[in-house]
Formats: sequence, C-alpha cells, structure tokens
Amino acid sequence: MNKSMISIQSLSSNIIRKSTMRLHFLAVFFVLSAVLLVTGAHVSFAQTATPTAPEPIIDLAPIPGNEEVRLDWSAPFDNGAPITSYKVIMWQTGSDVTTTYPNLSTSTSTTITGLKNGVSYSFKVFAINSAGTSADSNIVLTTPSKSIIPPEPITDLVSIPGNEEVRLVWSAPFDNGVPITNYKVIMWQTGSDVTTTYPNLSTSTSAILTGLKNGVSYSFKVFAINSAGTSADSNIVSSKPVADAPLVGVPSKINTLVATRDDGKANLSWTKPNSNGSSITSFVITYWQVGTNDFFKKTVTADATKAQVTGLTNGVSYAFKINAKNGVGFGPDSNIDSATPSKSTTASVPNQVRKVIATPSDGQVFLSWIEPSDNGASISSYTITVSKRGSNVYTTYPNLPATTQATISDLTNGQTYEFTVSAVNSKGTGKASAPTFAIPNNKNPISISNLKVTPANEKVKLSWSISTSDLEKISGYRIRVYESGSSSFETHSLLGKTTNFTLDGLKNGKPYGFQVFTVSSEGLGPGSRIVSATPFVPILVSPDAPGQIKDLKAVPGDSKVTLSWTAPSDKGSSITQYRITQVKANSDSFKTIEYSGTTKSAVITGLQNEVTYNFKIQGKNAVGLGPESNTVSVIPKSSLPQPTIPAWIKTTAQWWAEGKISNLEYSKAIEWLINEGIIRIK
Repeated sequence: MNKSMISIQSLSSNIIRKSTMRLHFLAVFFVLSAVLLVTGAHVSFAQTATPTAPEPIIDLAPIPGNEEVRLDWSAPFDNGAPITSYKVIMWQTGSDVTTTYPNLSTSTSTTITGLKNGVSYSFKVFAINSAGTSADSNIVLTTPSKSIIPPEPITDLVSIPGNEEVRLVWSAPFDNGVPITNYKVIMWQTGSDVTTTYPNLSTSTSAILTGLKNGVSYSFKVFAINSAGTSADSNIVSSKPVADAPLVGVPSKINTLVATRDDGKANLSWTKPNSNGSSITSFVITYWQVGTNDFFKKTVTADATKAQVTGLTNGVSYAFKINAKNGVGFGPDSNIDSATPSKSTTASVPNQVRKVIATPSDGQVFLSWIEPSDNGASISSYTITVSKRGSNVYTTYPNLPATTQATISDLTNGQTYEFTVSAVNSKGTGKASAPTFAIPNNKNPISISNLKVTPANEKVKLSWSISTSDLEKISGYRIRVYESGSSSFETHSLLGKTTNFTLDGLKNGKPYGFQVFTVSSEGLGPGSRIVSATPFVPILVSPDAPGQIKDLKAVPGDSKVTLSWTAPSDKGSSITQYRITQVKANSDSFKTIEYSGTTKSAVITGLQNEVTYNFKIQGKNAVGLGPESNTVSVIPKSSLPQPTIPAWIKTTAQWWAEGKISNLEYSKAIEWLINEGIIRIK
C-alpha cells in the first residue's frame, strides 16, 4: 500500500460497516494503530472550516407604494452558517440620520411602511448568521407615490389604415401609481354623432378594429382605465381603410447617438433610421442622472437629427438614449451615450467609475462596473488596482480593454482584497472608483455567454450559451429585468437546466434590459452582459391578395413576346404564381397562361408575326388573385433581315397597275426579284 493520506473518518467507516455491534472508541483506536504499524501510512484528521458572515447582498431592489416601499433581494451565499435574519437600514436621501429595522425574518422581501409620499428614501440590507453580519448591500433609493387617481390621458394616439380595418397604436400614459387594467376605444364615422364603444380591451397599447368599409373615414379616441377610474379623452385620430394597404412596422434602432457636453446642457446628434413603411412622426429623447432612476423626456420633430438638452447641472454625469416614433409605435432603444456638462467644453479625463461589483470565486474575482462619461474623448482602456485589505502595497493592471468587466486571477482564497477601477482616455486617467472588497474562496461560480433577446408582443425570449458540463452543475438561474437606463431591477427565479426562457407580462413600447446569473452549489454566478429589447406588437396587415402590378413591359420577338414586371406587394402571403391574359387585337376571345414560380419575366411563344397582341398580368397567393396590371400592346416581328427593293421595281409595279406596260414586261421584274433571292419559291 502506498503511504497515502488515510483519514480517520474513512477507516472508521470501513470498520463500522464490517461490525455487527457498536465498537467502543478504544477498540477503534487499537485497530487504527495496527493499520498504521502495518502500512506505515500517515493519518490526517479532517478539519471543518470555520463559518464566516454571509456574503453581501448585491441585488436589492425597491418597489414604491402609497406611503410605503417594498424591498426585494436574493439570499446571498451564507459561508457555512445558515442565514438567521436580515437587517434593513433606511434614511431620507441626502440625510445622515438613519433608521434600523433589525431581526427581520429569513424572507427575502419586506415592506417598510409609515413613509411620506413624495419624499426620496434610501435603503441597504444586511444578511446575518451565527458568525456575524454581512457587508453592506447595494444602496437603492425610491419615492413613495401619492393618492390613487385615474390614469393621465393618452396624448399620442395614431391610426394605421388597412384593408377593411384600422389599427390603433398609443403609448401607455402615466398611471398615477395605480396599474392600468384595460383600455376602451370609441369609434364613429367622421362627421356622425353615432358612436361604437369597444370596452374592456387588454393592457396592450394597440388594437385592430375590423369590419370597416374601405374609403370611408372613421374617427377614434382611446381611454385608459385603472381601479380609480377612467382617464380623460385621448387625442382624436381619423383614417380611411384602403384595399391596397402596405405592410408597416416600428422604426429601426438608432445606433449612432452621440452626446457632447456643453455649459449646463448636452448636444445630441444621430442618424435618421429606417421608418419601415410608416413615416417617422417624432423622436423621443430620454435622459437621467447616471446612478439614479429619475427619467426625463424631450420630444423633437421628425426631421431632426440633432437636439440640445438644457437645464442640466455642470459636473453631473447624464445618460441619454433616443427612440424614433412612427404611426405604429416606438422603435427600439438607441445606444446609450453619456456626457457631463461643464463650463469648459475642452475634452478632459473621464469621470469616476461607479457601481463596481465584485464576484469572488476560486482564486479570482470577477469585476463589473458602469461606464462613466468620457468628457469629450472616447474611453480607450481601464486601469484596475488590487491590494490586500489594510496593505499599502498594490498591483496595477493597466491598459485593460474598454469593456465594463474584467477578471483578476492568481489571488489567495480567504484573503480580503480591495479593488479600484479607473477609466482612461487620450487626456489621461480619471478618478478611481470607490474601493470594492471581495474574498476569493474555493467556489467556482458558473457564468453564461452569448445572451440574446428577441422581443415579441408583451414578452421577450431570452437564450444563452453554457457548456454541457456546466449545465449539469447548475440548479437554475436568476434573471434580472431592468427598466432601461436604471440600476434597479426585478429578479425572476428560473429552476432547471435550460438555455432559454420566455418572459411575459411586459409592456409593449417600454424598453427593458436583461441580465442572467446561474445558480449552483458554487453560489450565484457572475452576471452576463446586459442586453436590451422593447416588446412590441408585430404590425402586419391581415393577409390579402397581392397588390397591383403597375409596370408590365413587353418586348417583341420572332413569333414571341418577352414580358417583364416588378413583383407587387404580397400583402402578407407569399406570391406563388402569376396569371397572364393574352388577347389578339380586334378579337373577343382571350387566353390565360398560369405562370408558376416567383421570377418576374415570361416568354410567350407561338404568336403570329405582324399581329397586335394585348397582355396583362395578375399576382396570385394563398388568398387569391390580385388586381389586373396595366395593359401592354405588342406586335411580334420576323427576325429575318428586310430586303432592299430597287426603286425601278416599285415604278414597274406601279406602271403595270396603271396598264402602262404589258404582263410580259412586269413578269421580267418579278423574275429579277426571284433571281436575286428577294422572292423565294418553296
């Protein structure tokens, strides 16, 4: 036997399994001694790790109510001793007077009551076990809402005509603190006082009204409803349904938003996106102080590609995004850019990095943070400093990529480390972040990659990648849902070994951010990158027969004609073939030719040269035949070269017709034509 380490637990277990009675400890000791004498092995006594205080909570999220705030969070890793309670500390934002709520239960949710509506409060939570109290959680702030009243009126109702139908689209108005439960539409023929009401519609911000008459003008208004009552009237819109309605959608995403600082303001510029079949009606800019949840909006005209946001505070970082709007609704969120207003518009070093989160694992720590304002010169890299807590010796990691995450390796488990992050641009290095602490451990949290999101009607589908071996180790996921630009979020728990999830109950037209964490025996994994999407109703007019072909062309050939055209709108159902109608001039009969395939040309053969033919064409799909195209007329002609007949032949024929020459003389002219091959005798 090798002189390998033998644990007393293992030997005792083997002895006990072979015994038929309980052994006295002394007997076990003698047996073990005998084993040691025979094998010469070393005995190692297993040691139990000393429990420590729980890890800090990193996902605290507030939900404001009427004179109250509900706090939600996920249980952190307990470091070997079960969590026995939680503690909440609250203060009015900006004040140093705190209120402590100790000895809360092990529930990961609590409601703090007795607060003042309209006052901003800040909160942090601590986890407690028998070994002590965790470090601070992330800090969140929110403001309780006021009294319950009906929603504000809808101000941006738009209508989109279709074939015997009209689609209405609007944005959800402010609900005044009470969720909207449904919408109501009132319709009337324009100029009439007879109305039709469509009550109890869903919370979707769009509706299709069918069974209307094409060419007739209809007017509409919409009301929002919550438990407190019904909003005032929306703006009124009018539309005429049409048979040949195009397919339309929300505008495309703007990817070119640039924010530039100015004195007490920021200058924005962007490139106009694709309108997708419905003209852009406006652009809506959303901006907020970085690190807060207070959002402000500014609307600019449809022809704008730049704007100025004023009334900002110098030295404060602001983030900006923009959405294009058309008759269908709002397009996806643009890229987010930031700027810090300043009296000086000369570029300077980046702002301080904020919200650094450290996720420890085996011998390493994963760091993530929020990108600061670049102050007029693009961020080119980041610098991270690492030191043991309490030590003045630190290691610097310069020239890290200009992404908002990094992994620091080769650390010692059980040792507390301090981390700071600084942004770098062409003007220098910005102020380092506030210190963040983490203790590497022997855990190996699992991460995902390649997170993707696909928006749909009031929901999104998330998918991601994870290795097969890691998938077997996880028990589920936690999915964070952010309102775009906000650092607060809701957490959804997902059990099972899946790599996709459909999250419903979202609001159409409202932008969201999504982040996924794994859950395993190794703890909560590092967060994925945040991906953004805006749920929406796919705007497609009900399938109909194809539209009219308006550019049919014909080119004559020898006993044939070549037709060509541009494919019409398929009206939501793919074109499968074309029907060509052929009519000989001055004839009441016609011939139809079913031309299969999706090519946009056809050759019609077997025609008579020097005869006029008329052609027209229709597209066909699963719904039926579309309207007839324009009519084209064409005369097939022989491809043989035209002979040249001398003038004297024409004169001879004329004289013969007038009786001025004999038949013999005329026949000699015909004989000449035959000899020259101009006239051929078969």
